[in-house]
Amino acid sequence: MSIKKKLLISVAALCAFSSAVIAAALYIEMGVIGQSAEAGALAGLFNAFFIALIIISALMMACLLVAGAVLIKSVVDPLGRLCRMAKEIKDGNLSYQDREPRPAGDEFAFVFSEFDEMRERLAASLAELNAHDDARREMLQNIAHDVKTPLTAINGAAEAIGMGLTVDPEKLARYLGIIRCKTAEVNRLISELADYSRLESGEAPADVSEVGIAEFIRRELADCALNVSVEIPDSLVVLADAGRLGRVIQNIAGNSVKFGASSLQVRSSEGVPGFAVIALSDDGRGAGEEECARMFDRFYRADKARTSPGSGLGLSIAKKIVAASGGNIWARPGEGRGLSIFITFRKVGG
Repeated sequence: MSIKKKLLISVAALCAFSSAVIAAALYIEMGVIGQSAEAGALAGLFNAFFIALIIISALMMACLLVAGAVLIKSVVDPLGRLCRMAKEIKDGNLSYQDREPRPAGDEFAFVFSEFDEMRERLAASLAELNAHDDARREMLQNIAHDVKTPLTAINGAAEAIGMGLTVDPEKLARYLGIIRCKTAEVNRLISELADYSRLESGEAPADVSEVGIAEFIRRELADCALNVSVEIPDSLVVLADAGRLGRVIQNIAGNSVKFGASSLQVRSSEGVPGFAVIALSDDGRGAGEEECARMFDRFYRADKARTSPGSGLGLSIAKKIVAASGGNIWARPGEGRGLSIFITFRKVGG
């Protein structure tokens, strides 16, 4: 029963009690009237009627008291439980659940449901924020490591030259070569960080155009150190940011070389309607399911010691570039050996 109905019943009972009071007053008046001989018979009838009415009114009053107590309990108890839930949420206990039986069919059932949904949303938002904080903390640690390593080498070479520890032109050239190489490494990291930031913030929108994907990939991999095989129909035209897509293809091929591949096979297949899938499969060291799931994360490296070259941003940038053109990119372990990376493109002409 809803609170509104309970209140209406209580008001009706109150009206009945008021009627009983009025009836009692009339009864007393009629009792006075009944003392005259002329109204004796009529007074007898009124006496019986008013006595019955007073009894009924007394019963209604008792019902009113019981209904009032039930009504107060039906309001106060849920309010107390809601207050406890609000306090737990305020104190940060988003796992708290009220396990007492819920009121059904009244306004509090909706309020309890809304409270539960609010708590679950807050818990999900807090978990997401914590995940972002962990990712940001890991990213800063990785940046610090990747910048510190080349700077240490630069500093060591510069100190050796500055202290005159070597006058041998050959050694001097080697130290200068270290400085140039490590400086380029730092510049590359800074450039990739800037590119990733622009892509993530949307400051550099994609310049999407029609691209003949078979010829494009052949051209990009013409000077690749891998034995490349491209099995894509020349008629396949997709929508992509050609200026950035070359970076994606080069990055994938570079990773294949880094992890011991000697060949790269590029094939196409039909995706969901309106999309084409390009698969780039190598015969290198490959990766497990967990690595495949994480390799597009910022700064992720399969090399946990971070001794291999690269910033760990290349595939993250590739994912942003592909997504900006309306596509998707993911990886799977090869059959027995190697790694396959899949890229979806929107097709031109169905």
